[in-house]
Amino acid sequence: MTYHRHVLGISVSAGLMLSSALPSLAQEASLRLVAPASAVGDALQQLADAYAAAHDGVRFTVQKFPSGDNYGQAVITQIQSGSAPDLIYTNAGYGSLESLMPLGQAGHLADLSGGAWVANFPDSAHDVYYDGDNLYGLPLSLTSVGLIHNTAMLEKLGIAYPETEEDFFAACAAAAEQGASFSAASGAFPYYIVETIAASKVYTETPDWNAKRRDGEVTFAETPGWTATFETFKRMADEGCFQRGFEAASVPDLFAAMAGELAASNVGPVTLGGAVLRMNPSLSLEIGPWPAGDQTVALGFYNDALSVAATSQHLDVALDFVGWLAEPEQQRAFNGITGGVSPVDVTEGTYPAMIARLAPYYSAGEIVGLPHTGWTKLEVRDALNRGATQIVTGQATIPDVLAAMDAAWGAAE
Repeated sequence: MTYHRHVLGISVSAGLMLSSALPSLAQEASLRLVAPASAVGDALQQLADAYAAAHDGVRFTVQKFPSGDNYGQAVITQIQSGSAPDLIYTNAGYGSLESLMPLGQAGHLADLSGGAWVANFPDSAHDVYYDGDNLYGLPLSLTSVGLIHNTAMLEKLGIAYPETEEDFFAACAAAAEQGASFSAASGAFPYYIVETIAASKVYTETPDWNAKRRDGEVTFAETPGWTATFETFKRMADEGCFQRGFEAASVPDLFAAMAGELAASNVGPVTLGGAVLRMNPSLSLEIGPWPAGDQTVALGFYNDALSVAATSQHLDVALDFVGWLAEPEQQRAFNGITGGVSPVDVTEGTYPAMIARLAPYYSAGEIVGLPHTGWTKLEVRDALNRGATQIVTGQATIPDVLAAMDAAWGAAE
């Protein structure tokens, strides 16, 4: 099999140091930064305050909005009303209102490609940060996606971490015999599970599948790996891998199933583990790759980003702040608050214990990004979400769902 080998790390230059003054930049600059009301917003607030404290005349106002669609809508509203902030927390690629690619392509974001920190930009993030030669965001952290598992619960159930899909299904049976579910799922939002399976079945052999789909060279319906992906998801449901009633379960229900040790694992982002630990700090959680034997890869993506508004009246200061934020000390400070992995630590091969099972794949370059960040419209992911559950409930067939995803892609164009 052929892996697409990416250079994951960001190499940053010494660049503009925190202690430097800004004699060549605008004086009395007051910048506004918008971010979600979460650990991400807290981290950006602290870093903006630190920068301002060291640069005379620079002030930041950090506006925080609830995470999710509410945050994205706040960003869009400010831009459309002509009151765009100077700095915007964005997401990589496509798929949400705050995604940087559509914002950049619409002319709302400044090009950051002149920064010294882009010299060794991570290849794995290129297609979801660059539009041609224009770069629309600074990657802030690496988010891992995989099989989050309760190590103590697996030991109690006598289940080893699965290495192949057949191992996974054997684990489902073993857990069921002891009155537990091996995995948990939310029927409303199963896309992380489906896309994680697709990483090994579609993107290991065709890492540029998204680009080929944009060019009309492939379709969901005609790609065997997508059919196999949904077959695996249906088998997971049919063989009782998920908690009872998962079809109607919300994301909080999923968290509760893991926190209450009703389920031993879940496929999702590493941040899901943090949410579960907040509900039950006594758990021992780790994350590993989807078990696909020789096709196993890590799924990781640089989702958190900071962008500069094209209309900023203090563009020089905003760009200087981004360059400062790209330095190792600030990268580590941001991720120390948010729980991600800083790009500089990825470069150096330093990973937290929670993602130890993924580290060898990152180091070897055996990685793919989250598929939907390369899909140009959210409607395609919506079709996947609806369709995965409809397959399980018998409301749709796999060909029906793949056709719906292709139709959504076509409609988006």
